[in-house]
Formats: sequence, structure tokens, C-alpha cells
Amino acid sequence: MFNNTFYDCSKLTGSIPANLFAGITGAPAPYMFSATFYNCGGLTGAIPANLFAGITGTPAEGMFQFTFDGCSGLTSIPGNLFAGITGAPAPYMFMDTFHGCSGLTSSIPENLFAGITGAPAESMFTSTFDSCSGLSGSIPENLFAGITGAPADRMFSQTFYGCSNITGFTDGTNTINYVPVGFLSGITTSASPTTQASFMFTDTGLASTCPSGLGDATRAQFSNAGKPWCDTAYTITLNTNSGSFPTGVVAPTEYTDNKLPLTLPAPTRDGYTFDGWYDNAEFTGEAITEIPSGSTGNKEFWAKWIKASCPVDYFAPSDHPEMCFPHVLHIGDNTVYLKSTKQTTPSLNIGMGNDVFYANMTTTATPMNSATEQYLKIMYNNTVYYVCDDTTYNQ
Repeated sequence: MFNNTFYDCSKLTGSIPANLFAGITGAPAPYMFSATFYNCGGLTGAIPANLFAGITGTPAEGMFQFTFDGCSGLTSIPGNLFAGITGAPAPYMFMDTFHGCSGLTSSIPENLFAGITGAPAESMFTSTFDSCSGLSGSIPENLFAGITGAPADRMFSQTFYGCSNITGFTDGTNTINYVPVGFLSGITTSASPTTQASFMFTDTGLASTCPSGLGDATRAQFSNAGKPWCDTAYTITLNTNSGSFPTGVVAPTEYTDNKLPLTLPAPTRDGYTFDGWYDNAEFTGEAITEIPSGSTGNKEFWAKWIKASCPVDYFAPSDHPEMCFPHVLHIGDNTVYLKSTKQTTPSLNIGMGNDVFYANMTTTATPMNSATEQYLKIMYNNTVYYVCDDTTYNQ
């Protein structure tokens, strides 16, 4: 319909009239705006928001293919430019739509393709923003949120090729120069297409991670000159064993190749010294401080703890390494050195319930054998003491 209408009219100047197509209403037709303003480098200003306001309905093949290709003087894309286009993707529908629009300086509107929902189509976004070197800000994470299903050939080939000024995604505070896993989360595994997203982020400065759900075969097909454009995200499970991470420290839950090497943060635990992460619950082998470059697969680690040193005259028994017990008790005017349990000849009689236990009172500070002797918590004159026994008592 308007295929090649102003094709190569490089001497056209000024802005595009907002009501240029005002009388055209209804569903898109195939290739209706294909190359309409192709190479009109003299056109300037923002693309009018209501330029295609009357076009409503299901996408048609090639409907906006090359529409503004080479219009290097255009400065911004309105968010509602394609607001009336709703439904399943069509082949070539936005192929090269803004290719070479190097004068576009604003960010890509997050609702630009909000009405496009359904299964991918061949070359649907091939080179859409190719060489838009002036585009700034972040690629909206939900830009293609409505695209769900198996990949199609060349569906995102060179989509952001050469968009060197794109800065990455933001978490609200910091700019993150990689594409999150959820960016193309609707794209599911398929083994047939061979050029699904080749060069998608080439020359953007963005590293990237694979859409969730993609298998290795499909991931390999998202190629960039033989190198995958994205990296599989693997999970990280950190078992802190009663520890916790300091305020402000965020424990990683996944990793990708572009984040490696990844240093594992150290947890803390009252009364203990952190002795490293191990890849097994038995703490065999060497402690692990990081996930090194080249790693693959899900990772699980366990925190090992060592009881902090007990104060002078205290010890940590082997069967309760998390506790410190005193070697010396001061009961009345007596100094009692704990040595062993249930002495046959009591030198000090301390009662609890129906049981009577004995501590050996001497004048020689001989430490208890913590490897073989056991302990009892007792009350004497409203004071808690610890003496040997194999039974646990409540305070």
C-alpha cells in the first residue's frame, strides 16, 4: 500500500506529519509500510505518536519492514507508535524497522511491542534496531514479554546489533551490563531453528544470559560468530549450617559464565569461626573460596564452623564442641577442679532430683579428659554449674 512510497528521498526535510495516514483505518496488510521512508536521511524530529493510530488489528507479514530504515535524523520513538497492533507475531513484521536510525537518542519505550503476543515468527525482529548507535538507557526487560513459544528462524537476528550506547538493565539503583535470564523467558526449547538470535547483542557492550527453559542444543544455536550469545544460568545453594550473612551481603543464588570467577561470601555465627565452604556435608577435601572461570552445572556448598576458643579455665567437650564448660568451680569457700563423674568416694555431695552426683574436690588443677568424660548441668545455691554425666538436665 505504502511500499517504497518515499524510498530514498534523501532530500526530504523537516518532520513527518502526524496526520499523514489519518484516513487509513483497519487491520494491517502485508508489507503496507515496507520501506515507506527508506533512506530519508533528511527527515528530522520525533516520530509522531499517532502516525499509525488508525491501524488496528493482527500483525501482517512485513507490515513495518524497513519503514524508517536509514532515517538518521529521527530523534525518538513514541511508546504508543504501534499501540493498535495486537495479536500473534507475523514473519518480517518489524524487520529493519529502525535500521540505521543513528539519531535516535532516547531509550526504547518499554510498551513499544506490548500488543504483540503469541508464538515467534520467522525474522520477526531481525535487525529491528540495527546500528541505532544513539539509543541510550536500558533495554526494557519486558520489551518482548508477550512472545511465548518455540524459537523461529532468525527471530532476533541482529536485533540490537551496533547499539553501542545501550547501558544495560537497572535494578533501581545500579546499572547492570548484562541481560537477565528472564528477558526472553517466554522462549521455550526447540531443536530445529539454526539462526534464532545470531548477533543479537553484538557491539552493544552487553553480556547476556540465556532465556530460561532453553536446553543446551537450543542455546548453542543462539550463535555469535560461533560463540553463544548467552550463557546458561546455574543455581547456587549455600547451606550455612546455622550461620547467616552480614547485613548488606546478598548470597548468590545463580551464576553464569560472564559472572565468573565468583567469590563466595563468608557467613557469620556467634561463638564460631567460619572455616570455609565445602562441596560436601562431610567437609572432605579442600575448602572452596570461589566458583572459578569455566565452571558449569548447579553448585551446592556447606559451611564448616570451628568453635571459637574457650576462655582460660574453660574447655569445649568433644561431644558438644559448641559449648564452653569450666574446669574450675567456686562453691562456697571451696575451689573444685572437675575431673570425672560419679566418684566412688564422694568428697563433695551435690544433689539434683532423686539422683546424687559427685565432683572430685582436690587442690590440684588437673583438667577433665574431654574426649572420654561427659557433662552435667547442675544447680547449687541458685547458681548453674557444669559437672560430668551422660544425662542432659534443664536449668
